[in-house]
Amino acid sequence: MVETPAPFTMGDEPEQLLVDLTGLDRPAETALPVGDHTQDANLISGSFALRGGPDFSLYLDTKTFQLIEMEGRCYFAPADDSGTLYLEIAYHPGSTAQALSESILWDYGVVIQSDTPEQGKLNGENALHLKSKTMETQLEAWMLDVDGGCVSLTLCSPGGDSGEKYQSLAASMQSFSLENR
Repeated sequence: MVETPAPFTMGDEPEQLLVDLTGLDRPAETALPVGDHTQDANLISGSFALRGGPDFSLYLDTKTFQLIEMEGRCYFAPADDSGTLYLEIAYHPGSTAQALSESILWDYGVVIQSDTPEQGKLNGENALHLKSKTMETQLEAWMLDVDGGCVSLTLCSPGGDSGEKYQSLAASMQSFSLENR
């Protein structure tokens, strides 16, 4: 007797990274510094727990930016943009910041210029910081070692964009916080 294989499925439910983490020790709203003024921003929280990673939060201008989850990553992009400006947050199980820094930016195109990764602080957390460029995109990545892996934040912008939306996403990135390591 020949068995018919079960149809391929994506699982019962899609992975949901952006979740309401009640009890965070952060205000629900804040004002982020954007250029010469401040921008109202809401607390956004998420979890990589289904992948074995930590919970996280950051502040974001939710009136300007949309939140997208895809392939286990969070993307924050202007609602009215073509997708060339965005902030990506990902968890890389089994990796380290040092190991990830050697290849993290390869997914964004052919790198034509790259700085040497440097130790720095992202909202008070020790992190490895890297800046790079492709033909069309300016990239800035932060990589934080956590138990079991590494969390990365990558800010992608067209050319040398330094407009208000870019500054707002950069401020959001700087507000990133790990909630459990």
